[in-house]
Amino acid sequence: MKDKNFINAFKKINVSNNLERNILNMTVNKEVKKRKFKLAYLAIIAVLITGFSLSFVYAKEIKGLIKDWSLKIGLGDEEGTVVDSKNKFGNKIVPDDIKIQETQNIVDGHYVIVEEPEEPEKMTFREVENMLGFNILNLEQYFDKEVDYDTFSYDAKTKKYGKPKRVYIGIDMNDYVDKNCKYISEENSYDCSYIDLTAKILTQYADERDFKTVEEEIACEGDKILEETYHSKNLDVDVTFYTKGYDSNLQTAIFTYDNIVYSLHSNRVTREKLIEIIENLK
Repeated sequence: MKDKNFINAFKKINVSNNLERNILNMTVNKEVKKRKFKLAYLAIIAVLITGFSLSFVYAKEIKGLIKDWSLKIGLGDEEGTVVDSKNKFGNKIVPDDIKIQETQNIVDGHYVIVEEPEEPEKMTFREVENMLGFNILNLEQYFDKEVDYDTFSYDAKTKKYGKPKRVYIGIDMNDYVDKNCKYISEENSYDCSYIDLTAKILTQYADERDFKTVEEEIACEGDKILEETYHSKNLDVDVTFYTKGYDSNLQTAIFTYDNIVYSLHSNRVTREKLIEIIENLK
């Protein structure tokens, strides 16, 4: 009898202990869940604050990147006619440590001479493209060919050279076309065929003045005669062709692609040949 009472008493104590343990576990689990919830909540707040902070820090840069400019072409006539090419362009982000190659620039109508490197580095198109960090249109056979590379980083406000604002790349494609020359007796010289592709890039540091400069560089070639617009199937962009009034052999194709302004300048080259190049750019 005593043994039975002892066993029953032990069972009650054991049940009581288990109940207390369960209550304790529930309390602990609830506290852990609360803590996890608080940590997750704090993590979300931290991410939001970081996002807002980054947006604030890079607001100026982001503002520049969302600019959407329309490329206008000045015909160079006495009326100052300007034609909208319906091509849009904006900024490209380039690394801060890209090569600075500027040697001579025009600022406020005056030449500013910049000290030239002792031995200007020669770079292939592929090297320039890798340095900038994004794709630039070219024909495959010129990927490993040396190109003309120049930059502009002059700040008119500080009158100092700083971050690269504009980048220019020139690709010689003369060997892509058959040599076609005409002898000019009055000048005792030959007028021969040539063709080159230029890419004009506005970086994240470019301002409104730089955008206008790109347009002015196109406008400064006066006496243009616009030809019929061509739509490239390869690039899915409209290409504006124009010739020069004083010499119809001088023909230019201009368009924008991925926020870069491209121009194909040529002499004694057919329009069909220019289209062939455009449709093979990659």
